[in-house]
Amino acid sequence: MINLVKSELYKIKFERSIWIILLMVLAISVNNFGLQTSSSGKEALMSSTRDFVTLFACATYAGMSIGNDFSKRTINKVIISGHTRFTVMLSKLIHFYFGCTIIYFSTAFLITIPYALTKGWGTNLTEVKAVFVYLILTLFFTLCTSTIMFLIAFIIKETGVATAICIFAMLVFILSIKDSSFAATTMAINFINGNGSIIIGILFGIVQMILGIVLSYIHFKKVELK
Repeated sequence: MINLVKSELYKIKFERSIWIILLMVLAISVNNFGLQTSSSGKEALMSSTRDFVTLFACATYAGMSIGNDFSKRTINKVIISGHTRFTVMLSKLIHFYFGCTIIYFSTAFLITIPYALTKGWGTNLTEVKAVFVYLILTLFFTLCTSTIMFLIAFIIKETGVATAICIFAMLVFILSIKDSSFAATTMAINFINGNGSIIIGILFGIVQMILGIVLSYIHFKKVELK
């Protein structure tokens, strides 16, 4: 299992899908800076999560990465080599989470750094801790929501269709919660400002994560690989 996870993590730096997504994020960053949509580095950082760029990027990554492994029969070959379906799925999930984390921080960095260099950070050092907590919380909620995209990609399998459906599903999810108290940025900001508890939000995220993982395994255990 450990060697399988190490192999999955090693493959990330050679994974074409993650580089394509990062190039797309870079293009968005350049366009964002050209439009001067933020007045400081801090505002740009907050904007990088509020604009849901990361969620769409992770949804795209789910379809492209998982779909590609099924299309190229990579998963089949790993199972044939003697690994159980559970360990294969778990290693793919860790691979996916690690890739999403790279996308998350890369997106925040690429969108923030032009403003931070030209307009300054826009806050004092006493708020750095709050920004750090905000990043960790929104990363957690991003991974929780992206687990559902992992499930969809595991069910669909075909790269193009899986990517399209993951993006559509993420759009529906974002539209359904963006103005609610369950929006990741809203929960994180309210918690930092002391205006609400984060427990319900964390439980909501954990339920998403567990549901996605359990349903992925149930489906993967029963499906016939071709």
